[in-house]
Amino acid sequence: MHMVKAGVMEDIYAHNNHIAEHVREYLMKRDVYTINVMGAPGTGKTTSLERLMKHMKSKVYVIEGDIESDIDTERLRKEHVTAAQINTFGACHLDAPLVHNAVHTMDFEEGGILFIKNVGNLVCPAELNIGENIKMLIVSVADGSDKPYKYPLAFEKADIILLNKVDLLPYLDFDEDFFGKKNPLYGKHAKNLMKTDVRETKNSYEVDVDLPGFKKDEIKLELDNGYLTISAAKGLDKDETDKETGKYIRRERYAGNLSRSFYIGDVKQEDVKAAFKNGILSISVPKEDKKAKEEKKYITIGE
Repeated sequence: MHMVKAGVMEDIYAHNNHIAEHVREYLMKRDVYTINVMGAPGTGKTTSLERLMKHMKSKVYVIEGDIESDIDTERLRKEHVTAAQINTFGACHLDAPLVHNAVHTMDFEEGGILFIKNVGNLVCPAELNIGENIKMLIVSVADGSDKPYKYPLAFEKADIILLNKVDLLPYLDFDEDFFGKKNPLYGKHAKNLMKTDVRETKNSYEVDVDLPGFKKDEIKLELDNGYLTISAAKGLDKDETDKETGKYIRRERYAGNLSRSFYIGDVKQEDVKAAFKNGILSISVPKEDKKAKEEKKYITIGE
């Protein structure tokens, strides 16, 4: 038997990601910000959404993902929430084609927030992009304090982590120190993330981003369709990588690419100010309500 080894160069999620990008663009054109809500069965995803909605000034839309039934969707509709149902009939997660079909049946009469409640699962939903802007993970103290260790991908992918049912803490053996020790806000890639503070002032949002070890020319800011993307790329010095004498027995300095995106709305590129000093990137974003769409532009970083 003659064996031939073939290299497969295409991303197996390429089709899904292409549709997800279409979903994101479709919703952004309608001023709808999308949150992919993940969590285990029974963790309180729908109940948490009901509580959150009461404190929101924006219009709220919901897509409910379940294997069977429309119980949660009907529950939300009774509260006059615009909601659509997706049943997967056995599949353990939503994908972009399913969400694409659902959003095109909904009437987004005004801008707002779309919550896509994924199928109850701590594994598969974290792997797929379904057109969301961010992922929110809801975890219940009743699930146990070991979940960041058993299901690390869900915690690493989440932009927001909500710890639910904390009123049960006095009655449960939930180790808060053990849960937090894994650093579920960042997961095992914490050292590679741009840790960010955002302050709101009367006229602006002030953003401080930790980028220790980077030089100014290794950092780039990009403004595109209301999203400010911060990216930084670092490689090891050539004279280090070419050394033939000796060998490394430990390497901790980071080499690679980092990026984070923030939605800042219709702000002009020239109104965003940035400076980099002592390993901290400082960005000032004015509070403005301008509807003109900006083309992709780059922002100069000052000293």
